[in-house]
Amino acid sequence: MSGPKLQKVFGTHSTSKLLPTHRKRLLKQIEITYGLFKSIRPNDLADIPKEYQSIAIKLDKRGEATNGYTIYDKSGYVFMETELSPNIRRDKRSNIFENGEEFTEINTNNKQFTLEVQKLIKAAFQTCYLKSKQQNRLFSESIRTIKLENILPYKTQSKNYVFLERHLTKNQKELLYKVLAKEFLLVKKKLCKQETKKERETLENKFKLIGKVLKKDVFNVGTK
Repeated sequence: MSGPKLQKVFGTHSTSKLLPTHRKRLLKQIEITYGLFKSIRPNDLADIPKEYQSIAIKLDKRGEATNGYTIYDKSGYVFMETELSPNIRRDKRSNIFENGEEFTEINTNNKQFTLEVQKLIKAAFQTCYLKSKQQNRLFSESIRTIKLENILPYKTQSKNYVFLERHLTKNQKELLYKVLAKEFLLVKKKLCKQETKKERETLENKFKLIGKVLKKDVFNVGTK
């Protein structure tokens, strides 16, 4: 998109009431992306957010130099990086970008990496249940019987797993499995508790609905 066309889009969006909402969401997504990585090569800056957060980014280049980037959001809004926050500019994040001239690498020592592993495990539980031959039982019952070795085939099929593994060194890939094993029981316990609560609430709501139907005598049930 040319400069004049971009300027026209910026002008139109600047009056929208939804602009602050989309700006806040995108800023959070970019910050989470930065937080996951130890280093990012400048040329990878367009690919990483797209793979990780489904954010379409075009690098603003002059020759070989990258002077920033433009975000084409799924909402239809277009933002320059400086519109979101001056703090996400490359020159403000030298700890990430100055270390990334040779490779892009995930920071395995931060909280975001652990959260991503937990999401992988949760998704694997769901996939394991959906592909199970015993779907007549509740999800919470299935969770209780699933072991780590049961979910391993499913986590490797995950797009997020492939993304994480691609940006880890050989030693870190071994660490990925160790973190999976470490977080497995924690996620299992938490997910089982959440699903049990949801299933109980669903059952209670069904009983309440049946009670209301019987009370109103919708089906003309009763003695005469």
